[in-house]
Amino acid sequence: MFKSLVKKQLLELNSFYFQDRKTGKRRTKKGIAGFITLYAVLFVFLGVMFGFMAVMLGNSLLASYETSWLYYAMMGLVALLLGTLGSVFNTYSSLYLAKDNELLLSMPVTPHMIIGARLIGNFCMSLLYSAVAWVPAVVVAVISGKVTVAGIINSILLIIVIALLVTALTCIFGWLIAVISTRVRSKTFIVVILSLLFFGVYYYFCFRMNSILSMLVQNAVEIGKTIKAWIWPVYQLGLAGAGDMTAMGLFTGFTLILLGLCCYVISISFSKIVSMKPGEKKTEYRNEMVKASGTGQALFRRELKHFTSNATYMLNCGLGIVILPVVAVAAVVKGDTIREFLEMISSEYVWVPEFAAVAAVSAVCMALSMNAVSAPSVSLEGRTLWVIKSLPVSTWQIIEAKERLHIVLNAAPAALTQLVICLVLNLDAYQTAAAVLVCIVYAVFTADLGLVLGLKHPNLDWTSEVVPIKQSAPVMITLFGGWAISLVIAGVYFLLRNTMSHQMYLVIVLAVLILAVRLMRRWLRTEGQVLFEQL
Repeated sequence: MFKSLVKKQLLELNSFYFQDRKTGKRRTKKGIAGFITLYAVLFVFLGVMFGFMAVMLGNSLLASYETSWLYYAMMGLVALLLGTLGSVFNTYSSLYLAKDNELLLSMPVTPHMIIGARLIGNFCMSLLYSAVAWVPAVVVAVISGKVTVAGIINSILLIIVIALLVTALTCIFGWLIAVISTRVRSKTFIVVILSLLFFGVYYYFCFRMNSILSMLVQNAVEIGKTIKAWIWPVYQLGLAGAGDMTAMGLFTGFTLILLGLCCYVISISFSKIVSMKPGEKKTEYRNEMVKASGTGQALFRRELKHFTSNATYMLNCGLGIVILPVVAVAAVVKGDTIREFLEMISSEYVWVPEFAAVAAVSAVCMALSMNAVSAPSVSLEGRTLWVIKSLPVSTWQIIEAKERLHIVLNAAPAALTQLVICLVLNLDAYQTAAAVLVCIVYAVFTADLGLVLGLKHPNLDWTSEVVPIKQSAPVMITLFGGWAISLVIAGVYFLLRNTMSHQMYLVIVLAVLILAVRLMRRWLRTEGQVLFEQL
């Protein structure tokens, strides 16, 4: 039975290579080969990137035995972080969110067998991610020639031991997420916040990679002292990589003990967490008056609830809502620097301040284009479309609710961000009003554009909401088309900068956007309603 569970877990782990989740059908041989090749190229690219990192660290740290342990400690720490970040959510979902957990528990299968099979699958994921950073480090050390036979043996064995430690760490974090989820009514915002933090850390390291590596090399001695004093397991990992067999035994023992404790804690709480409904609370009924709301408000709340209950929807179609306040804060923090730079440039190019005002509007519009909230809203009705169509509401009320959600989520952040930028650029009231109005109308423009495309290219036969959100033509066209329009706004003014003031240009842009909105709304009220009724 355990062998069958392990086989099933490994098949599930690699199912996306062989099955098209958009249609639910098995991929063709060419499709399977293409997917495997794509992921192989991706991991090779990551390996090369970490290889360059290893070269930069190895040039200074592998010179002597006294510092070589720090090289292995740093690269081991990178492998642990990459493996943990790469597989923690897989551990959580495979252990606690698997759809067959309750079915397996109802069968003559012990929780220990279920946990063991799932952990083997998690170990494979941990091995894949951690090895991407550790294997290039070992290769660089071997090529440098500054490694002992014991170091080579330990480094090869550490590929497995590091993956085991990553498995233990992901079990700890996965267990914490599962415990928290049982006490939180909605996990969507937690997933969104954690995802945004991950993206923020990822892009921070990507953009600051060179400076971070330089800092590590320059402060190697201080970092080494910190690792010795506070991160004993990583210190032993570094010594083991350098060839210390005693440290190898200590690090392996620590890993196995931690993994054993994790398995024990998971085994005693697995059944309770799996069978518990997340966030389930006792409902207290009170005899009180309920305030009735209009049809439009009820439909709007329905759309808002759908948006806020789907982390994929928020992350892929609402990321600009988070980016806009970040841009506003950055503009305030860097306000003096921005103004000094513009003053310096304008001494040679007098048109730069006016172009900067238009470019700021273009940047806000580009961020708005990332918020394709309305684009997948029609397709997201899916096979339950008949429910909304059976309600005593008009077709226009349904369409208008989808449009209204998009505008409410986008117009206010865009207007506030643009207002802050205008204040930083010291624009007058007329210029500020024109810029803010362009951003507000652009939010309405993207809302109607997404609905028009959604009605013209609906997809109601999806098996996962990821399909209309991430793989649909309306979302792609709204996103990339919006970016193109935003660039055109700045590009056209750059060509006309010597013949027209930026105030007049923004008024013309505003008029064009209003005209486009009126035409699209007229289409939505006529042909759009007909198309929706025919779905």
